[in-house]
Amino acid sequence: MKLKFVVMWSIYVQCKHKRKLVTVHLPAIDNAVGKPDTGWVIEKEDESDLFRVVSQRDFHASSKDEAAIALIRKAYALFDGTWSFSGLSTLNADRPLYIMAGANIQTPQHLPPAITSVMLEVEQR
Repeated sequence: MKLKFVVMWSIYVQCKHKRKLVTVHLPAIDNAVGKPDTGWVIEKEDESDLFRVVSQRDFHASSKDEAAIALIRKAYALFDGTWSFSGLSTLNADRPLYIMAGANIQTPQHLPPAITSVMLEVEQR
């Protein structure tokens, strides 16, 4: 039996122009985490070169472990640095999976995507 999960991404990207964000950075993010079900919501941060992109994606897995491993792989495909995960104890608990993770990048990458911060949440539905 397949279990249903939803993952929500909130990613800050350093970029001067929305067009470059859409044509260069978002395809690189899609390659790492997969295309969202409803597309990316793009918000421009006031008076800065930061854009916030937000998405939600449903997925299925055979187990909570399989879902968590898939999520961790996608997180590290997006940014291979220091992540902070919480909620991993729900893997062994008799309740639905809920994991939250975040990463703050001190120096944005020079290659797309130029990410400065990421937050994600996954929960079992």
